[in-house]
Amino acid sequence: MNFKETVGENIRHYRKLKGFTIKEIAEKVNITEATMQKYEVGKIGRVDVEMIQKIANAIGVLPEQLTGWTNQIPMDYSIRTVNGDEFALIEMYRTLDERTKRTVSDMVMREYEYAIKEKGITSSDTTHSA
Repeated sequence: MNFKETVGENIRHYRKLKGFTIKEIAEKVNITEATMQKYEVGKIGRVDVEMIQKIANAIGVLPEQLTGWTNQIPMDYSIRTVNGDEFALIEMYRTLDERTKRTVSDMVMREYEYAIKEKGITSSDTTHSA
């Protein structure tokens, strides 16, 4: 898979994960729906860094998640406080191949959204204090 295809696959993955349509993201970043589709299938002429930033912001992810360069996430985005169980889960997750990571991420997102919607848990209930 080449870089454009990787970016496209990641855009599609995170867009769907967050519940956006192609049209919604295209409108947020001020491009046509057809151009957004080209990004998603890896058929865009040139992957524009500024556009990747805009698309990432529109979806609510880091640009590094779209490019696949997740090992380069700046410290500002690091987890504030991690307990032993959370650390163990992170370490296990890091051993997975990319396809399995996506499956796990999808499952966690579905469970999180269920907790928010059905159980009335708020994001402040899920954060840790130092």
